[in-house]
Amino acid sequence: MRKSTLFFILLLVSVFSINVFAASSKSITLTFWNGFTGPDGEILREIVNRFNQEQKGNIKVEMDIMPWDVFFQKLPPAIATKTAPDFVLLDPVNIPEYVENGALEPMDDFWEVTGLKETNYLQNVLDAGKYKGKYYEIPMQTNLFYLYWNKDLFRAAGLDPEKPPQTMEELEKYAIKLTDPRKNQYGFGMPIEGVYWFSFIWNNGGELFDLATKKSLLDSPQNIKTIEWIQDLALKHKVTPRGATGPDLDNLLMSGQ
Repeated sequence: MRKSTLFFILLLVSVFSINVFAASSKSITLTFWNGFTGPDGEILREIVNRFNQEQKGNIKVEMDIMPWDVFFQKLPPAIATKTAPDFVLLDPVNIPEYVENGALEPMDDFWEVTGLKETNYLQNVLDAGKYKGKYYEIPMQTNLFYLYWNKDLFRAAGLDPEKPPQTMEELEKYAIKLTDPRKNQYGFGMPIEGVYWFSFIWNNGGELFDLATKKSLLDSPQNIKTIEWIQDLALKHKVTPRGATGPDLDNLLMSGQ
């Protein structure tokens, strides 16, 4: 199971008004940070390069791609020193802290300036980019969770390649059976970053937050049981390489490991 590189990834304008696009005919350079270090980064480079060519020098986007941990280390001091990029890719869960720190510009004029229609987007996705009634993000892409499995490895392990695991119990059983340290082969990829484990919380009947009482439920007995299950998979059964990032696991999957 892999989180398609970024959970929700939405376009966000940081310390820069969207009105700049209509403000003057002078040449404009915009800086853009993101953490697309995987194959999606190459696609994004193509998009940015095509945009720059189409603008013929009027607007130029200078993009800086870095690992997400580096991104979140660099962004706060850059904001404090007024050297932050003009826009970034960011998960909507990060909106409140950056808005409260005065780091983000509202984008409610985005639709009027660009001519795009809000109806082109699913409302629940748009709402994720809102905070206190204002847009601070515009959707770039939204990803779900997917389960990829290697049918060749299933066959080699005596498993039916047409029947992936349907339950957490089956996932554990299959992952252990598919793991072979001698071949540097792992049964289940678990990246060190991301929120993929939320799905296991929900799948096991747990919840992260009580909206009524505004209290965290992370330390509930049910959730602790689920998190200990995840921990056992990684540390006890060693079904995943420790310290692996999403791109690391992509490479392992593509190489048949």
